[in-house]
Amino acid sequence: MPLPVKKRDLLNTLAITSLFFVQWIISHLPFKFVSFFMEIQFNIACLMMPRVSNICERTLESVYGASKTKSEYKEMRCECIKNIGRCMIDLNYYLDHTDLLAKRSTVHNEHHLQKALEAGKGAIVITGHMGNFPLMFVQLIKMGYKVNVVIRPMRSNAFGDFMYRLCARGEVNMIETSPPREFFKRSLTALRNNELLFILYDEPLEAGDGAEVDFLGGKVVRPRGPLMLHERSKAPILPMFIVKDEKSHFQIFIEDVLAVGQSNTERDNYISQLTQTIEEYVRKYPLQWGGWLNKRNIRSSVSK
Repeated sequence: MPLPVKKRDLLNTLAITSLFFVQWIISHLPFKFVSFFMEIQFNIACLMMPRVSNICERTLESVYGASKTKSEYKEMRCECIKNIGRCMIDLNYYLDHTDLLAKRSTVHNEHHLQKALEAGKGAIVITGHMGNFPLMFVQLIKMGYKVNVVIRPMRSNAFGDFMYRLCARGEVNMIETSPPREFFKRSLTALRNNELLFILYDEPLEAGDGAEVDFLGGKVVRPRGPLMLHERSKAPILPMFIVKDEKSHFQIFIEDVLAVGQSNTERDNYISQLTQTIEEYVRKYPLQWGGWLNKRNIRSSVSK
């Protein structure tokens, strides 16, 4: 059952206030102290957010089934929630320390991206809510790339404004999917300018709004939008992801361009390929995927 509007608005207000508080302490206190202090808050949040915790655990169970114990699920769901908070702290900090971000980031297979841009038609980059994906955008901008990110209109105007301000600090250009005509116009303009157009491709859609493909042992619907943009712009499509390693350094992985077929069956198979690439990263770095917290990602089938 969805939360009452007033309660949801109150929670959104508290969340935004907390984010501004985090920004303040990061700018006034040593980063290590902030990280230690916030880690305590994250542990409290795991206890004080039962609804989010339950959604996360149910989503994890829908994939891992009986292969994990109750205590393992409890630990995993808490780590997933804490990872969201850690990402927000890192994002706020490194936006003001991009030179340090560059030192702590490693980009693997940049030649795939450089080759994709050689034709001058831009590149459609498929990614997901993996790791600190906004920092991936910031690092690419630091490296000289022009970055545009496709986003859906946010339910909370306050949170949307907050994120827009963060992205503006990092010179990330956000393109909303609504209205559709304006979305396609801005997206195609970015590609004609040989820029990067990022699409978060792990957001669930309703049945009938795209192609149904396998994902984490169940079925999901993924949009055909990237293929439509490819057909209009001839821009290549390639996947890219970021994860944080044990030393708190950021690893950015750029996959090779995947050739797009011509028939409807080949195109749906292509969408399946993109989705499977995302799944590979989710299975390899499960605690860094934010999708566990989305109840619409809960699947009826179980992968063992």
